[in-house]
Amino acid sequence: MIRLPVMAAVIISFSMGIPFPHRSIAYYRLINETPAQEPQEHDGDAVVRNANAAYNAGLLQGQRLISAIAWQRTADYPLENTTRGDAMTRFKNIACVGVGLIGRGWATQFAARGFDVTLYDADDAVLKQALPQVRSSLAFLEANAFLAPGEAETAFERIVTAGSLADAVRSADYVQESAFEDYAVKESLFSEMDAQAPERAILASSTSGLLMTRIQKAAAKPGRCVLVHPFLPVHLMPLVEVVGGQRTSPKVLTSTCELMRNIGKSPVMLKKEVPGFIVNRLQAALLREAIDLVAGGVASAAEVDEAFRLSVGLRGPFLGPLMRVHLAGDGIERFFENYTQSYRIRLDSMASWSSISKQAAEATIEGVRAMEMVRTMSPEELKRWRDEMIVKVLNIGC
Repeated sequence: MIRLPVMAAVIISFSMGIPFPHRSIAYYRLINETPAQEPQEHDGDAVVRNANAAYNAGLLQGQRLISAIAWQRTADYPLENTTRGDAMTRFKNIACVGVGLIGRGWATQFAARGFDVTLYDADDAVLKQALPQVRSSLAFLEANAFLAPGEAETAFERIVTAGSLADAVRSADYVQESAFEDYAVKESLFSEMDAQAPERAILASSTSGLLMTRIQKAAAKPGRCVLVHPFLPVHLMPLVEVVGGQRTSPKVLTSTCELMRNIGKSPVMLKKEVPGFIVNRLQAALLREAIDLVAGGVASAAEVDEAFRLSVGLRGPFLGPLMRVHLAGDGIERFFENYTQSYRIRLDSMASWSSISKQAAEATIEGVRAMEMVRTMSPEELKRWRDEMIVKVLNIGC
């Protein structure tokens, strides 16, 4: 049976007004759906009815949490000391520099939220391809009730392209850079963006692992440089990690978090820089062990994914790793008292390598290629299915 893989970890509110057992059954059924079992229209009418009913009913805390994490309507989640109107005044013009997969997602998010967006990419072909792909993403949001009828095209009309980096950032209030993951590339861009963008503009990078302390050295005004790391698909996943460099202004960090909340993101601001930030470090630890289990012949790739999906993944939408052990141990203190030895035995036997061997990579590639969904669906079909399933998870209980 085809099953939902690891990406199920999206937060779900428990304040939705539906008894927990019913949600559990609904979620279990959801994660065991296959693309072939779903009607072609993916039950769009039901999604619209559910989303509108939840919003119009005003489920207070539950709906506010949904809005905060699923970006549906920021009016339900007022910010401290700011309003959506304030943010729209302070940040009206957005520049997206680098419009590959990440940059297109940012463009979709900002345009859907009412901002004027300018796209730029050093590769003209990538820039040309970005427009129809952003339009398709906006249509997807409208089809799933994140936008009202007709709003997708209105949002698309807010997007323009620029022929140069200088033109893209000249009037920007906020710049989101999503270029290639390379220090030299980032430093060159930040040097020019800093020289060309207005003094008021915040310069943000989408990097998933590079450090802002090094990147901002290329800027004459490093205090306005910040890291804002999103997750795929950017226009659906609520979390962003916000990280300042050593010279980033605290006011820039605060303003950036406010802007992110106003476009429906849920920002987590790190107290200090660390490679990989929070989520990618957690994912790296998990992925290392998953690869090691497959390469060591303990289980197939499909079995590893299924084991995760029907355990950690199932409770992942509402329960993080530290709250999990607090509950498992009947209190975090008792957990450490009772499970330290057990965890030492496990940890001593787990992988500790820091470089993926050729043998491990080949075993994992073979295992993933053998998965039924990978064999029977194209990458684009898989991504579309993933996005549709994320929408369903976000709407469970509404």
